[in-house]
Amino acid sequence: MTFTAFRNSGAAGSFAPRATLVFTFLAIVVLILIARVAPSVRSTGWAVGLGLIFAGAGGNLADRIFRTPGFGRGAVLDFIQFGESGIFNLADQCVTAGAAVVLIQTFRGVPMRTVVTSGLGGRALER
Repeated sequence: MTFTAFRNSGAAGSFAPRATLVFTFLAIVVLILIARVAPSVRSTGWAVGLGLIFAGAGGNLADRIFRTPGFGRGAVLDFIQFGESGIFNLADQCVTAGAAVVLIQTFRGVPMRTVVTSGLGGRALER
């Protein structure tokens, strides 16, 4: 493992380096969606997965907002490299781990929210 500073204006693996504003907008949307659904999450696994994605998206968004060349156009600082693999940062790893946890919860059939049936006509209510 080596530490190498690399400014990445694109997504993972320097994909779409000219789409920095798009990735900034997507990170904001992801953060808003997770913040809206988080209060209703009733599963520890889902909470961990969504929390990791939130942390990673927030970390990369902070780089895009506060780093040069300016607001919403900054490059993410990637700095961790294993052998000849790509260079990444801790926020990338949070997003990757969070996505893996969410996929595991989905494949296991673990509901994100608890569904209860009320006595009123048998309608299901989300909690």
